[in-house]
Parts: sequence; structure tokens; C-alpha cells
Amino acid sequence: MKGEARIGPHIVAGQPTDDELRSLKSQGFSTVINVRMPGEQDEPEGPKVEAAGMRYVSIPYTIQTMTPDDVRRIREAIESAPQGSKVLTH
Repeated sequence: MKGEARIGPHIVAGQPTDDELRSLKSQGFSTVINVRMPGEQDEPEGPKVEAAGMRYVSIPYTIQTMTPDDVRRIREAIESAPQGSKVLTH
């Protein structure tokens, strides 16, 4: 994926393509965390992720709006992923 960085089983990357989203589960991903603001997306991503059999978590923020609660929610989403699975945040 574009701009991908790995931290253990956690991957941070740019916006995945629809093909990349469809292939994530077969690569061991269980959760996709989307931090993009709704206006940045052409169409909703949640239904695509869920149709691919993964959990979708939306925690939209910008550098100007990010709060400690956003960080806590991201951490909780990562920690609640099934053990041994990967998590993508974009």
C-alpha cells in the first residue's frame, strides 16, 4: 500500500484501493481503522471493509482536531483485534 509503515502487526498507510481492501483479509488483516475525515472520501469505506469480512472503525481527525480521546479509541481498536491478526490504519 502507498506509504506503508509497519509496527509489528500494525500497518499505517495511505488510502488503500478497492482491490487492496478486498485482499486484506487474505493477508491476515482483521481490522481497518480509517482516520480520514468524511469529506476526504469519494464513497463510504465501511461497507467495503465489512463485505470483505473485517471490522471497520472510523475515528476521523485532522492534526488540528486530534484529541487524547482519538488516540485512546485507536489504541482500543488495535488492542481489541484478534490476537495474531493485522490491523491497518489509514
